[in-house]
Amino acid sequence: MTSRAFAQQEGFRTALELSIERHPDPDAGGLSASDAAWPKRLRRIVRASLTYYGRPDLVDTAELMLTELATNALRHGKGCEIGVRIFFRDDRLVIEVDDGSPARPQLRHAQPDDEGGRGLFLVESLAAEWGVSPDGTTTWCRLPLLEGPSMMPLPPTVLREAQSALPAENRVRTTLRPGLVAP
Repeated sequence: MTSRAFAQQEGFRTALELSIERHPDPDAGGLSASDAAWPKRLRRIVRASLTYYGRPDLVDTAELMLTELATNALRHGKGCEIGVRIFFRDDRLVIEVDDGSPARPQLRHAQPDDEGGRGLFLVESLAAEWGVSPDGTTTWCRLPLLEGPSMMPLPPTVLREAQSALPAENRVRTTLRPGLVAP
């Protein structure tokens, strides 16, 4: 995994961007044990970031949405990685997950006995809006902000918390660092 944490400077906005290497398992419905660990790690990262930015009101919903979008990407994506981007834009928190697959995700209507198939239904129910990029590779959702976000750089403690969410073999090779993203 590689990642970058971004801060607002001269027209730039706060964002967190991650690239996760996939290890699909066709025998387990596409989701290997190593891939299945990522949603929990992503929840820790988004919780630490939103808590730092003073947005605890968004944590539970953002965790759920990110988990659903990332799990879909890990399970159904194409290619060797997925990209995750979380950022503030105007009066919204935006979550984007790029799975590299041009196959557009489909909203399903799961039966009460079904164990899965509710992810996009939850996203549709909780997001102010959601959609898929024109090329089908990126699924996104937006959460409204009741007040403006704090636009401060990520402190070392948040970067350490995000780094601790990584498996040991990735910590050696991966560094989280501040940078910039265009609005």
